[in-house]
Amino acid sequence: MSHHTDRLEQSLWCFGLPVLWYSISIFTGVWLYRGVSINPAYSLAFFSFLAFIIIVPFWFRYTKRYGLLPLGLFSSHLMLKLAFVVLLILMLTSMMMPSEERWVQQMADFSKQGWLSVVLAMIFFSPIIEEIVFRGFLLQGLLTWLPNNRLACCILVSLLFAAAHTQYTSTVTLTELITISLLLCYARLTSKGLLMPILTHMLTNSAVLLFWYVSTV
Repeated sequence: MSHHTDRLEQSLWCFGLPVLWYSISIFTGVWLYRGVSINPAYSLAFFSFLAFIIIVPFWFRYTKRYGLLPLGLFSSHLMLKLAFVVLLILMLTSMMMPSEERWVQQMADFSKQGWLSVVLAMIFFSPIIEEIVFRGFLLQGLLTWLPNNRLACCILVSLLFAAAHTQYTSTVTLTELITISLLLCYARLTSKGLLMPILTHMLTNSAVLLFWYVSTV
């Protein structure tokens, strides 16, 4: 197989998986619950779980086939730096936020069962899937064709990451998502794996949920 053909084949994987992930979100968000009244927390949990069981096997197969997108190694030093920056970003954006996002307000009204679904989705399933899709396949696909333009690739991934979170409307929130994504891209490239961005994403979502919980108690 020629180098050009190999790049084309990898591109099908790297750009096809984000499309598949988005298709799953459309299916669960529009088609499955059309005209049906359902707790959005359960919808979020179902989408995250469905995406998890579909996307993860593709990731395993891709990693085995090409030797790319491994988990990589854990670095406590890098984790501390990432955690500090994440908390700083969250603190700054919380001070700049004029009002709570409508989606967040809806989440705050859920029952305990609903909160458990949100916690499971946002702390476990979503960080794993979104890192595989965005800092994994999508970033890898861009770097395959633009290996000398890492910053541009990271910016594009981050813009698409923010745009994919259609439940948010505030420019402050979208700026926060872009900034966090750039940090996650840095974690991916520095650690040469997905473990560090996954853990950082889990930490970010945990901090956000903790803030939501404290503000509603």
